[in-house]
Amino acid sequence: MSVETTSAAALVSVTDDQADTRPRQRQARTTKQAAEPRALTLICERCERPVRGVGAGFAYVDLRDAQAVAMGHRPPGAEDGGKAGWSVAHKACAPEATATINPYFRMWAERVSTTDDLLDAVADLSRLSWFGHTDWGGLVRRLLADTEHDRTEGPAQRARQAAERRAGQLAADDPRHGTVNGYNNYGCRCEECRLAFSDAHARKKAAKAALSAAHSDDHGSGGVDGH
Repeated sequence: MSVETTSAAALVSVTDDQADTRPRQRQARTTKQAAEPRALTLICERCERPVRGVGAGFAYVDLRDAQAVAMGHRPPGAEDGGKAGWSVAHKACAPEATATINPYFRMWAERVSTTDDLLDAVADLSRLSWFGHTDWGGLVRRLLADTEHDRTEGPAQRARQAAERRAGQLAADDPRHGTVNGYNNYGCRCEECRLAFSDAHARKKAAKAALSAAHSDDHGSGGVDGH
């Protein structure tokens, strides 16, 4: 009887000790997780698949658009604040951004693989005169949204939604029909949205050609990489 009583008491003692340490262990794990930078997921806007691996892809911006904003002009197709927009793509999906002569600034995916990296990159780039003329806030929001979407939805859901966007899912009475927004962000491929996108693309191409001609003394050098 005494042995059983002692064993029970010892069991209670051990159980109490474990109960006391568990909150501390949970707190330690929570503190460690909070201290670790959050990994970011970049989604290619061309193929809508994650950009993973060193040298696999980048976020990039057309410096001609940033220059146009600095001169008081609105880049063709710009909708959010009239600033130069950033894009995200695999290297293979955007060969124009790595051509021998190109006007793009590239920030490679491995440079912004975590939230801490992203904050450091924004701080570094903010020292450059053209950076404030780009929609970097939109880029940050996009990376965070893509990361959350990738975490919660997963590849299968993302692929299904991409297929829906390619097919076009705007209702017939949706006011976004016939807009670049409807084509780019909602994937509507109706005739009106296709025409709006084609017109905007043609205007953007013409404006860039005119801007390049006006500044022909500023020669391209294969783009610029962020380090």
